Amino acid sequence: MKLRLAYLPLTDAAPLVVARELGFFRRHGLDVTLSREASWASVRDKMQTRAIDGAQMLATMPLSLSLGVTHAPIPMVTAFVLSLNGNAITFSESLVNDLRQSSGLQPGAAPAAVGRALKSLVEKRRTLGKRRLCFASVYLTATHAYALRYFLAASGIHPDHDVRLVVIPPPRMVEALSSGLVDGCCVGEPWNHRAQQEGVGRIMLTSFDVHNNMPEKTLAVRQDWLQSNQAAHHNMLMALLEAGRWIEDPDNLDELVALLARPEYVDLPASVLRHSLAGEIAPTLDAPRRAVPGFHVFSRYTANYPWCSHAQWFLSQMVRWGHVAPDIDIPAVAREVYLPGVYRQAAEDLGFEVPRLECKDEGHHDSAYEIAGLRLGPDRFIDGETFEPERLGAYLKRQRSRDMALQDDGA
Repeated sequence: MKLRLAYLPLTDAAPLVVARELGFFRRHGLDVTLSREASWASVRDKMQTRAIDGAQMLATMPLSLSLGVTHAPIPMVTAFVLSLNGNAITFSESLVNDLRQSSGLQPGAAPAAVGRALKSLVEKRRTLGKRRLCFASVYLTATHAYALRYFLAASGIHPDHDVRLVVIPPPRMVEALSSGLVDGCCVGEPWNHRAQQEGVGRIMLTSFDVHNNMPEKTLAVRQDWLQSNQAAHHNMLMALLEAGRWIEDPDNLDELVALLARPEYVDLPASVLRHSLAGEIAPTLDAPRRAVPGFHVFSRYTANYPWCSHAQWFLSQMVRWGHVAPDIDIPAVAREVYLPGVYRQAAEDLGFEVPRLECKDEGHHDSAYEIAGLRLGPDRFIDGETFEPERLGAYLKRQRSRDMALQDDGA
């Protein structure tokens, strides 16, 4: 069966690229064309017009598109998480210099120290009557946007009152930093390392630092497409499961980097792509590299399983920041869009172990742990908060109370 799948030129498009180039799709009877897109808005629009069968999507997008957050609703589903983590928060050279002068902050500082220094600078600029700092993410309801908002709020900075937030497509982010259009950004790889290579930005912290092993990309399709193409979808998931296992094998790193570097995919030098795939991050080009083994996770920790609790947490952030109505039925929307049962069928056909639970708590583990014999990764939040789906109302109330206090502090 012929399929057309959209993706963006990002490092974590790797499962789609590998599944196509190494024959995993063909093995499962699929003739897949990959359609490279310039922005998430383009992916959204092509899904709306049915120009594509499926797409690499931000883990939040199937939820926000189904709810019609930015335009007419498109009922979407996902039964597959392509990757965990993979983003970073990068500051412009100008902002890094300001932080160094005002607080003595150096690149490579602990995430909490970065937050404290940034809060101090935001307050100083407000006192002096200077413009608000401007930070970019890649889509209004992107995983990046919620990671950035979470970091700012955890640092005592209200994202909607103390700074400005804008949307810029990933391939334009380095240019935005270089021109001074933005002071910082949260974007996926390879654009953070590209900014450092060009000397226009510094990686200050990763999305893993904000929330360990947060889902990043999914493979999403329209709800009605899945109903009409269940066999093809099943085969697509099996091919992607096999691709993820191949990617996680360190012996395949050189071949993976070479594939992604090709002009039709990410089209950047292998030197830019290699570091994050190898789990290495450095705050400057000449600094020692910090090992971040979980910077990209494509298979381990049962990464591909679409936990309904992850969907619930994303929806809680949409409620928190006013992107959806506060009275939506979060558990019901999560179950409608995230489909762990569909994932299970594909994984079991390959002999993979799969969770029987659909939800789990977040924020209790700072190292790998096990649930029913399955090894899962750390799940800490930067502020020490916990998320328990059974106590969703209490969680939203705590967030709302803290955000109101931030707003009052900045008034």
